[in-house]
Amino acid sequence: MTSRSWTRGATLAAFALLASLVTLVDGCGRQLVGGVTRAPELALTSTASSPTPGQMFKLTATALAGSTVSLEALRWTSSDPSIVALDTSAGPTVMAHAVAAGHAVITAGAGATSGSLTITVLASVGNVEIDGPTSLDLGAAATYSATVTDGTGAAIAGASASWVANGSVQLSNPLQTLGATVKIRAVSLGAGAVTASAGGRVGQIAVRVSIGAGGALTVTPADGSAAPSMLAVGQMLDVQATFAGQNGIKAVGSTATWTATGGCTAVDQTGGRARVTGSTAGSCTVTASAMGVMGTATFTVVGITGVKIKGDASALQLGASTDLTAVALAGTTEVPTVPVTWSQDGPHVANVSVDGNVATATGVVVGTATLTASVGPLSASTPCVVVPGSLALTADAVRLLSGGSATVTVTPKGTGSVAGKFTSATGVSLAGAMGFTTVGPATLTSDGLVTFALTGATAGSPTVTATYGTLTSNALAFTLTTVGSVTVNGPNGPVRIGSPIDLTLDVRDAQGMPIAGGVGASWSDPTGVLTLPATTTGFSTTATVAKLGDAMLVATVRGVASAVYSIPGVPNELDITSFSPASVSVGGTATITVKILDTNGVAVPGVPATAVTAVADDPTKVSVSAAVAMGDGFQFTATGLAATSSTGALVTATWTGGTEVVMSAAVPLVVTP
Repeated sequence: MTSRSWTRGATLAAFALLASLVTLVDGCGRQLVGGVTRAPELALTSTASSPTPGQMFKLTATALAGSTVSLEALRWTSSDPSIVALDTSAGPTVMAHAVAAGHAVITAGAGATSGSLTITVLASVGNVEIDGPTSLDLGAAATYSATVTDGTGAAIAGASASWVANGSVQLSNPLQTLGATVKIRAVSLGAGAVTASAGGRVGQIAVRVSIGAGGALTVTPADGSAAPSMLAVGQMLDVQATFAGQNGIKAVGSTATWTATGGCTAVDQTGGRARVTGSTAGSCTVTASAMGVMGTATFTVVGITGVKIKGDASALQLGASTDLTAVALAGTTEVPTVPVTWSQDGPHVANVSVDGNVATATGVVVGTATLTASVGPLSASTPCVVVPGSLALTADAVRLLSGGSATVTVTPKGTGSVAGKFTSATGVSLAGAMGFTTVGPATLTSDGLVTFALTGATAGSPTVTATYGTLTSNALAFTLTTVGSVTVNGPNGPVRIGSPIDLTLDVRDAQGMPIAGGVGASWSDPTGVLTLPATTTGFSTTATVAKLGDAMLVATVRGVASAVYSIPGVPNELDITSFSPASVSVGGTATITVKILDTNGVAVPGVPATAVTAVADDPTKVSVSAAVAMGDGFQFTATGLAATSSTGALVTATWTGGTEVVMSAAVPLVVTP
């Protein structure tokens, strides 16, 4: 059945007009250049197919897939500017002006690439009439034609229309929107419309798409996966009703009604979708009905009796990955569509990512955990063992003094020799440390490494190795040596009296190689600025800053003394009181007290008065006397010399010890006339 529809005197609504393919093409849409066939690179689009004189419209060039043409370099020309004039002539988009009735070929090009489009300017348009079927089967295609007439009703020769299809129909080729005819395809069920426009006039025809005599309705999983043959009791499956039309076109039956018989129920019906739940063991049939057509799906509902894990569950190297698949069991039958939950018990040895029922485990820490797959109360487990690919053995020093000690560290390495961690020191052992009187137990550090303490070196140990399982580390060679130099390391700047400071020794042999600790070191500071133990059993200690002054620390190891380590001890702060009184007249006096405090807030004894001074920021208005010892502090007397502002003159106390200076806060003294 065909129908002719037209609209007289209607104005053009805003329709999106898509691209018209380049001219000079063969029957397959390929461009012919110099006798050689190649795919077109450029398509031209016009916002008006058949404009009338005086109408402005836009022309746009689009590069097709695989094109290398620069749109910014395009140059545009009109074959007849008296019919279609171009306001601009370069770039991907230009504006055009319909001048007079006739035909003009618009060309855009850059280099060897060009495209063209014929624009027909109509003197006037009376109507646009469309011929084509008003009903289509789903997936079917049909050709629609447009006749453009003038004010007298006569057809205008050569006039083309711009086409738009919406609703249940669409253009078979979205790029072919201009012409006297167009091919339309039915893509969904229900109402649609085909519209043609030319010269400001519009014609439209309504199209109804139905399933048709050859259509079928199927029930499938809503996520597009393959339909399962089995459902578990309690398992839910979302399904949808889908119409299958011609040419592989499908559409959801949005008005479907659902029934379920046997061992399942259908709930949560929403248009073309429903949720099926397995209720009792046995056969289940789900039926959808829509538009007079029925579709069914049949499942076997089973009870789940267990869970099985499949895949390579052997030891996993650090950094490597393996896939494990869990599947629910009904007796011995696998039911792969039942969702499974994964968990990891014990230490976190692997990162586990889950995709459906597949768990991908990547080893991150050496150790053993358990991976468990669960379906409700049922579960299956498999050990997840992560092992290193290699072991690296290091030591804080390999050249030792007789009786000295060293610490060796075992680091697990994975793929690409990336360092890893242990979850436990169990299984890590050390061999070959024959030159030591004591080899401590394997100890797990806070950063996941394993260490051994070697003490009492009596001889060299040329081949010390660590083992874990079947792996053996690199070998370390320990040798005995003598002290060549001793260097004290500590804070670089002044230290506050009362505070602790950490000191370490860098001990090296005659070849300049570092020597590990574990032997005695003696410490002395004749100045008494630092309080520290006379001897230590290692190459480090903590000293306390006991008094003000410059420390002169010397450390000695096996008769070799260090250079003097000098560091100044300074006050933690200077505590200064407010002036009493806070205001004096010219010639009047006021006093302040200053105390030298340590880090505990206790006054430091024995500070000479000459080391403490106080001064005003404006000595022409306030003068300050020398310090006078008063109990555990120092008193200063200030005299008003001239009137100050209401904020007063600021007085600051200073402690000076050699090159070091510590200042107090500033306190004001107001002097009135």
